Amino acid sequence: MFDSKMISLIGTGLTESLYMTFFATLFAYVIGLPVGLILAISSPEGIRPNRGLNTVLGGIVNFLRSVPFIILAVAIIPFTRFVTGTSIGSTATIVPLVVASAPLVARWKVRSKAWTAALWKLRVAWELPPGRSSGRYSFLKRFHP
Repeated sequence: MFDSKMISLIGTGLTESLYMTFFATLFAYVIGLPVGLILAISSPEGIRPNRGLNTVLGGIVNFLRSVPFIILAVAIIPFTRFVTGTSIGSTATIVPLVVASAPLVARWKVRSKAWTAALWKLRVAWELPPGRSSGRYSFLKRFHP
């Protein structure tokens, strides 16, 4: 039932799946975390509210989140070919996976309670008048005794 050729194919498929998963996740976080941070900071409740930036970036994130993956994968074939040099294979599959998952990571970070709480603590520490703290960077003392 499982001869050496079948086991070799399973091993190859498993290796390629892990390769795609690892790099797609890595690049999605490399792109999604800064986008989520910018969205959280520029939101109306953020440290530096910027309605225009938040609206445009939020619109792009919401649009990319709403497109079904198979349509997105086909629509960005020219971009995938430009980035990877090919439009088929495990390396080429990473590009649409990143484009589809980076907006999800960004939105998760914006809606994360811990992320929001950390930004609010930073904002409060930043805005304390000098008489109530030992300077504008007093929030660093919480992390370094």
